[in-house]
Amino acid sequence: MHSDNDNCPAPFMGQEPAGRIDGQDGIPAGFSFLPDGIYLEIAPSEPQWICSPPKVSALFCDGAARNWGRLVEVRDRDGNWHVFPVFDNILSKSAKSVLSDLEGLGLHVPRKKGRGELISTLIADWAPTRRLVTARRLGWTDQSMSNFVLGSGKVVGSIKVLPVDDALTSLADQICTRGSLDDWKNTVAQSCVGNPLLLLAVSLAFSGPLLELLDLDFGGGLHLRGTSSCGKSTILRAAASVWGSPQLMGSWRATANGLEGVAAARNSMLLVLDELAEISGKEFGATVYMLANGVGKERMGRFGSTKETLRWKLAILSSGEIGAAEKLSEAGRRQTAGQEVRLVDIEADMRAFGAFDDLHGATDGAIFADQLKAYSAGVYGSAGPAFVKLLIEKRDEIQSFSDRFLKTFEASAEKLLGAGAGGQDRRVLKRFALIAMAGELATRFGLTGWGRGVASNAAFSAFADWQDRRPTAGDAENLALEKTRSWLSAHANQLVHLTHPTAPVPPNPVGWRNFTHVFLPGGTWHEIHPANEAVAAAKQLKILGALLSGDGANMTRKAPREIRGRPRVYMLRLEHVLGEPANTQPSADDIGALKVGT
Repeated sequence: MHSDNDNCPAPFMGQEPAGRIDGQDGIPAGFSFLPDGIYLEIAPSEPQWICSPPKVSALFCDGAARNWGRLVEVRDRDGNWHVFPVFDNILSKSAKSVLSDLEGLGLHVPRKKGRGELISTLIADWAPTRRLVTARRLGWTDQSMSNFVLGSGKVVGSIKVLPVDDALTSLADQICTRGSLDDWKNTVAQSCVGNPLLLLAVSLAFSGPLLELLDLDFGGGLHLRGTSSCGKSTILRAAASVWGSPQLMGSWRATANGLEGVAAARNSMLLVLDELAEISGKEFGATVYMLANGVGKERMGRFGSTKETLRWKLAILSSGEIGAAEKLSEAGRRQTAGQEVRLVDIEADMRAFGAFDDLHGATDGAIFADQLKAYSAGVYGSAGPAFVKLLIEKRDEIQSFSDRFLKTFEASAEKLLGAGAGGQDRRVLKRFALIAMAGELATRFGLTGWGRGVASNAAFSAFADWQDRRPTAGDAENLALEKTRSWLSAHANQLVHLTHPTAPVPPNPVGWRNFTHVFLPGGTWHEIHPANEAVAAAKQLKILGALLSGDGANMTRKAPREIRGRPRVYMLRLEHVLGEPANTQPSADDIGALKVGT
């Protein structure tokens, strides 16, 4: 439905713009186009009204000069114009079906004998001068990178391209625009400032068009892993708003075949998938490879019996309470290096307020998340097309800029973080470098309102965190739930409370805590579970969900940045090891007190 507030209409629908092609262009002899309709000139003084006004505004064919057709425009009773591509072979075989489709768009045809045949003749013989080339894919239409098709039928670039694949455009009708770019910058983009995970996700959303433009052969993206209600889905919505409405958010629940069509409909853009838990572990691994590699199965084409294979290059943003490695373990499988590189795991619940660091005046993370959700639902879809438009205009400069930027980013990371010259580290580093570059380009284009270097810092920090969590041998230790509870009851007042930085800190703390987690160093861990008890108990707590392990078989992880020196620690969820909800916040008088449930 068309409305003034939501610009997600059917393809090519809208009021007739000024300068539209003259309805008389190429009209067959004997017919006249007038404001109220088409007339048949039986005699100079007695023209006969045939129907409300259609126009054939262009002829079209594919890139091989085949599959010819004509673009028919129909005005409905409310004055809106709808554009409908009619293939010549369909018109000759089923003129009645074509007429029925046009009536469905608003063409008014009197119920008089022979009127349908007259209209079919009118359309078939109309020969306008305008020519279009059809495109049966969304995103970049060909190797020239001069045209980019969006889901609403809008083309960024040359107006000589006509998207005609209904199967794909129907899957992409939420790639549309609501509100202005300035509105988006002042709400969604501004909310990203001070929030590294938001900056990272929105920068990722801008990276989709760069993959094919720069001939980069590493599709894939990021997976945000964290506890329920930490803000993961809100981040996904913000990233989706670069290209369209919140309905762009999909789910891992879809089958691999279903995701293939959705991926093709997001070509050169962003694929957003929530709730990793909803796909089977057995199917997940192959699906990640398919989405990241950008090649679907062979299927029947639109024309005749020709088979075609769907292809795409896109950025992927995923979320879930578990990571890829844990999902694969459900099917008795281990995560491969290729899977880890294609969908990089990002912790999304370790910031100051869940997934967020700066609440921009909101009193808590939930209120900030609700505010950002409202922004993403009210203003969307302007930044992505604007980004593509500027990429087309400046594509001669983009290649040299990208070469310099990627090399500089990677060299800086390798120098400061010790990333290897090859292998997984370098492949993951390239992904973060691309994300950083996309965010910086969008900023230089004036689309975000962020300062220069902000997107790069967010990507650099995320890569550093990923590298910190890479598993190392010999970190696995044992833990028993009852012993842990007993120890916490006896030593609660000795834990350093991270949310109260002014409290005194002993030289060798036995552990740390905040409102949601407890962090115990290895020395404390061995005190609780001596000798050979450690391994089995740690695995038990992990199964129970009380222990948040590192990647793979690693039971420890890097401490949060609030802990000096960031030693490797055992991270426990208070909600699981205590008898009260994890979000219960003690008063100032209760600093250091830890109520342990029975």
